[in-house]
Amino acid sequence: PQSRLDKGLAALVRERGADLVVIEGMGRAVHTNYHAALRCESLKLGVIKVNPIQALRPPKADKPLPVYVPTEDVNRIIDEVVTPTDWRGQRDQLILSILYECGLRRSELAHLVDADVDTKLRQLKVLGKGRKERIVPFGEGLAQMIEAWREERTKLFGLTKSLLVSSSGEAMSPEAIYSVVHQALRSVPN
Repeated sequence: PQSRLDKGLAALVRERGADLVVIEGMGRAVHTNYHAALRCESLKLGVIKVNPIQALRPPKADKPLPVYVPTEDVNRIIDEVVTPTDWRGQRDQLILSILYECGLRRSELAHLVDADVDTKLRQLKVLGKGRKERIVPFGEGLAQMIEAWREERTKLFGLTKSLLVSSSGEAMSPEAIYSVVHQALRSVPN
């Protein structure tokens, strides 16, 4: 059986076209016992025309964690998958080595100027997000790879401003670097 409160509340909601009804006085008990036969005359009815919940933003969707490549696979890719049989292979191996050892973003690597790479001090001067400059150290092995690449690049294209160049001798784009990395990662399972 429906109580007086239920009928009265339903009629009031219909009559006023309310979005939300708040019942004060009994707190939680009113919400949990709404369908029970409540006959307490001290209850207050408050009708709110605008639903305040509509102003709330939904929570952010969870972002999946990035997939990482295990160290053994990265080393195998750099040493075996990308072989420096020609200048492209040498350049691609250098791309993967710099990204892995220095932790650069592809756009940072694409815009890396040859003058900002110091193989004697073994450091890169990188212009990152927000035009912030940072110094990134690297090891002796990478310094040797960079020097070997510079010799090969100069033979083929002459002096260039950019460290990494495409087949036209122009600076590589971030998309071209992505393509090199994507092609190398095809050998990694999953």
